[in-house]
Parts: sequence; structure tokens; C-alpha cells
Amino acid sequence: MEPARINGLEDGRRQLAAAREAGARVSLASLADGALSGGAAWFAAIEAELRAEFPDTLAEMVLDCGDCPGAALGALRAGVKTIAYAGPDRARMRAAAASVGAKLAEPAGG
Repeated sequence: MEPARINGLEDGRRQLAAAREAGARVSLASLADGALSGGAAWFAAIEAELRAEFPDTLAEMVLDCGDCPGAALGALRAGVKTIAYAGPDRARMRAAAASVGAKLAEPAGG
């Protein structure tokens, strides 16, 4: 199942509250190109807050880095643990993610 897209902290809280009510765990993702619009620090702060509030409900957070290798590498340097990347040389990006204990998710629709 593809992660639910969120546009910030309040969207995440709404998704996770509904999942908690249903007894489910869910994964959340930034909007398309979220690393380019909000940035990795913004995303990491949202993830930290949501994990603190919903530790048993939040399965995974995915930062969409579009096709921008610089945004993807910046997200990994910022400590984001799961990124979606649709750019060139995905195998190399997957290796870069693994080298810092992170992972590369499939891009939306991919």
C-alpha cells in the first residue's frame, strides 16, 4: 500500500489519529517533491513530532525527493531514513542510502 500523502504536521496528525482509531499502522509521505519545497529539516521535525505522538501507529515516513539527486543526498545527510527518488542512477542512490542506514522507497506511481 502506498503511503498517505501529507502536507504538514496537522495532515499527519489527522491521518494517524484515524489510523489509531481503526487500530492500524500507516506510512506517510510528503507531497511530491517535498524535499524541494519543505526541505529535509522540515520533514525530519514533522517526523520526530509524529513519532512522539503516535509511536505505535506511524510505520514509516517517506520524503519525496523527486528526481533531484542533491535533494536526496541532502535528505540522507539530514538523517531522513526513507526517501523516494525518481532521478538517474537509482542503484547508486540506494547504495548511498544504505551506507547511512536509510533506504530508498519506490517513487509515487513507480
